[in-house]
Amino acid sequence: MTGGFSSYDETSYGYCDPDDLLWWPLDRLESMRRKLVEVVGKLGLGGVFSWGFGEDAFEFWHSRATTEGLEALARGKNERGQLRYIEGLSQPG
Repeated sequence: MTGGFSSYDETSYGYCDPDDLLWWPLDRLESMRRKLVEVVGKLGLGGVFSWGFGEDAFEFWHSRATTEGLEALARGKNERGQLRYIEGLSQPG
């Protein structure tokens, strides 16, 4: 890694090194929930894929956030069984 930089906000962070063509996003729980609504739900995608559950700690926070988000989206399926966008799912609280 020759000249990368880190990026951080309240929901996620990542590392980018344009010289080595690397991008490592590290999602927090809220960014995962938000992506389920803003990407999976809004676009009506049929599912999600997660990489690295071995790094999910012993309490499986990321797995649980993904499962809870998908369950909430599933409750919002339309008559054809497709996921639909649920307003406010990504809001804290």
